[in-house]
Amino acid sequence: YQCAYNDWHGVRTADVLVLLNHPAGFGSAAELGIAVALGIDVLLVGRGLRENIFFNLRDVHEIDEEDVVYAVGLLEHQRNHG
Repeated sequence: YQCAYNDWHGVRTADVLVLLNHPAGFGSAAELGIAVALGIDVLLVGRGLRENIFFNLRDVHEIDEEDVVYAVGLLEHQRNHG
């Protein structure tokens, strides 16, 4: 229970979710659903590894692994200034 609660709480309180799409990441679909339901931007890394229909939503942004830090900063700037 505690692990599930911690995961849910972490997503619920996040400013942005960096979703590492990996075939062994069984909880990632739930994390994606929580973030989308709450209007939290999702930075998707590794789309080609496994597909999900919800990857096509407006708040899901596909990025390369090396661009994560830049993208988080850009989203933060947009929230604060625009």
